[in-house]
Amino acid sequence: MRNKKRDMEAKHQNSDAWKQFATWICESPSIKRALHERQAGACASCAVDIVSPSLEGCSIHHLSYDHRCTFGGNATRFLDCGPCLSTAPRKAEICLSHLRLLHTTCHDRLHKAEKRDPDWRRAMGMPPRAD
Repeated sequence: MRNKKRDMEAKHQNSDAWKQFATWICESPSIKRALHERQAGACASCAVDIVSPSLEGCSIHHLSYDHRCTFGGNATRFLDCGPCLSTAPRKAEICLSHLRLLHTTCHDRLHKAEKRDPDWRRAMGMPPRAD
């Protein structure tokens, strides 16, 4: 099975701007809060409410890795994407459109299903990954 994340890493030449989106964004409490609000408080996988006020027990899932941070030119390893969310909402919206907030257990199940059946998205009526 192809590793789509590695393919995108090569496409984007493993730049810091790509790593910001592909990896570091998952550490951002502001992104988790923005996704929680955007999804009306529900897990994007099971649709059950995410009730932890700190969003502990939640993971960020990438629908696509074919994107890179465009906030402020050269990306640095922000521990929080809050400045982009507050000062560059259009740029933030592009990142958010590639992400979903899930319960960590739902995220684990999703990736296990993907490994067992690469066509699991189609079987569940979901669009194929863009990358």
